Amino acid sequence: MADISDFYGRYRGDDPIGKLMEDFRATSSTVMNYKELADGVHHFKETEKGRDLMCEAVRRYAEEYAEERVVDNKVEIIKNLMKNMKLTLEQALNAAGVTGEEKEIVIKKLQN
Repeated sequence: MADISDFYGRYRGDDPIGKLMEDFRATSSTVMNYKELADGVHHFKETEKGRDLMCEAVRRYAEEYAEERVVDNKVEIIKNLMKNMKLTLEQALNAAGVTGEEKEIVIKKLQN
């Protein structure tokens, strides 16, 4: 079944939504219909300062995402050690080398 975003992404009407979809597909801020959106696109994609800000934001997001995945993997490892090896939580944490602040985070995730 098609996602609603598929419909809007293809929409080409001559109404406000169609013009907005056209702006989303635009490759330059100079051809956009909505000034507010064009100004933002110009700043973040067409100026060095804006590109630097976006690059930094994407870098921070990627780091946070990667850290979260590492913690999620450790949570799964701890669960498997406890289930398959019949270890206590403390034993599983020690076996997996989880210590310090990371240990507190893993324990919180296990309790949720």
